Amino acid sequence: GPWAVRIPTLVAMLLTVTLIYIYSRTFLSELGAFTAGASFATFAQVLELGRLGETEGLFTLFVAGGLLLWKTGLNRGWSLWTVWCVGYGFCALAVLTKGPQAPPYFIVPVCFYLILTRNWKVFFSPAHAVGIFLAASIIAAWQVPFAQQVGASESWKIYFRDVGPRFFDLSLKTVATHMATFPLELILGALLPWSFLYFCY
Repeated sequence: GPWAVRIPTLVAMLLTVTLIYIYSRTFLSELGAFTAGASFATFAQVLELGRLGETEGLFTLFVAGGLLLWKTGLNRGWSLWTVWCVGYGFCALAVLTKGPQAPPYFIVPVCFYLILTRNWKVFFSPAHAVGIFLAASIIAAWQVPFAQQVGASESWKIYFRDVGPRFFDLSLKTVATHMATFPLELILGALLPWSFLYFCY
């Protein structure tokens, strides 16, 4: 029924709030970490999508899990094997949830952070390569049997039929329009009511 369809999204959102709290506790007080989790849970877009039987909730959980647990691991001194495998493992689950958006969402910020901080030891560690291999293995564990059942063409459509235009239409007009309107969509829509606090900073 309707509840059965929506329960995965609800559980995913609750787990995402928990992840935000756990990560925030590495540098904030209990109140600060609780506020961070509560603000995410009450964003306009989260409240809107959190009640629907869509994939966004799980996708958000896996992307956030990859990013936040990766950084939590660095902050708390986990082994690099654990840090990279957890990060890329969650990234792979996000790919299986909603497709090719996940790797850029994880890889770009993580690598940009390491380059900015000049943390070459973490960036070029063997554990990084193992994390990539783990992600590829997780995706292949589902993708290969699926492709054998439906064929390569149908298998490709799973990833690019719905989101393909976002990757293939890279004209200057499309990119410029997106870059101009996306911040407004976030501040005046998705991140309400807390986006107004940005002006205080």
